[in-house]
Amino acid sequence: MEFEQALQALCESAPLSALSVLILELDSFERLVLRHGASRSEDCLRQVGVIVQDGMGRVHAQPFRLDGPRFGVLLPSTNASMAQAVAEGLRRRIAAQVTSFDGRMVRLTATTGAGSRVQGTRCGATAMRQAAEAALAQARAAQQCHACIHAPVENR
Repeated sequence: MEFEQALQALCESAPLSALSVLILELDSFERLVLRHGASRSEDCLRQVGVIVQDGMGRVHAQPFRLDGPRFGVLLPSTNASMAQAVAEGLRRRIAAQVTSFDGRMVRLTATTGAGSRVQGTRCGATAMRQAAEAALAQARAAQQCHACIHAPVENR
């Protein structure tokens, strides 16, 4: 199942439950592609994918590879503070991963944004994704390798 479909299904199946959507984007990825090539950059993305998958200690977390150097994670029954902890944990694990290309050490960093729906409120998939994207943009504007959380606009 694709990210958007899974998000829509979660929003419809539990419309009043807490839910967080995390979007993680690798920093300076274009520079990595230019310096080391697409094939090696894809290897880095696969390594990050493993980190994201393994970093989901939560039973119901659903990680996805999105476009380019981006990953999405659906976190059912997860409030904003718990989503922030997941985001920070993933960022730390990615930063701890060191890869070597042609004898040069490469350390990746990531910026994250999350949208969180408070339990008891209604909010659709589009608003959840937009909140996560807005939080990611805010984190990017503040500095690279940062995490932000936004609350989506509540549907009435």
